[in-house]
Amino acid sequence: MKFLRDLCIRLLVACLLPWITWWVRRHERLILGTGRPLEFREMDWALKVGVNQADRVRVLSVPEIPMPVPRWIQRLGDRFSFACHAPAGMTLGHGVYVSDACADDPALLIHEFVHVGQYERLGSVKSFLRQYLWECLSTGYESAALEREARERTSAILSA
Repeated sequence: MKFLRDLCIRLLVACLLPWITWWVRRHERLILGTGRPLEFREMDWALKVGVNQADRVRVLSVPEIPMPVPRWIQRLGDRFSFACHAPAGMTLGHGVYVSDACADDPALLIHEFVHVGQYERLGSVKSFLRQYLWECLSTGYESAALEREARERTSAILSA
């Protein structure tokens, strides 16, 4: 049964990957073109969590973070307790969206910088998304290894 479940998840990831990769690249370009560069303390955090090209990172604060799914899918997900509403932050390559309400939250920024480092480490937007989608769909968002790493490294920086 696990084999069949994993096969279905892999097929879903394969189907979603081209669309989501296109969407992420499009929004990364937007953030890189209109976002602000990192402040000194943010640059320090980014370097501490392993971002190699911290000078390329841009942060864009927005009222609501856009999602790569239509509103009707978000509503459907909410109805079945599979929330797909806008998060407080989202990393798209070297671009970071943060919601206006959380724009100054160090924990959120550090967490997103860990994801920037993961994109770099995995080598491409597509490689990161393939792993991230697989983990979130197979083990759940909270248990996904990339998310656990981001939470753990954020905690380490904040407690240092």
